Amino acid sequence: MAVYTRQIANAGTTGNNTHALTEDVDADKFGFQVVIEAAGATPTVTVTLEGTLDGTNWVAIPYVTGAASTEVYTPITLTAVGTTVYWLSNASSRFYRRYRARTTANTNITYNITTAWAERPE
Repeated sequence: MAVYTRQIANAGTTGNNTHALTEDVDADKFGFQVVIEAAGATPTVTVTLEGTLDGTNWVAIPYVTGAASTEVYTPITLTAVGTTVYWLSNASSRFYRRYRARTTANTNITYNITTAWAERPE
């Protein structure tokens, strides 16, 4: 089984952006790693993890964190320097062709985002 990674937001990224994979993904396991590199005065950024089947209609995707195994769909609010990993929930029967992370409400946050997935065996 091959494992792939793609950095979808380069180191030093700021502002409100949409960071999408440019390729279709056939994965049993998929995750996002969000690294907050720097946080200035009153820092905050909201990250929404999304998936699509057709490349046009994007929806919030269920994820879990290392701290909790409960599936959630809500946007993520980050306010401090650090690294957090979000995995697609294996409990979910939903699947997507493409994935992206949207950042909004970014105030004084510098970040990068990497995706990783394990390809579905034939």
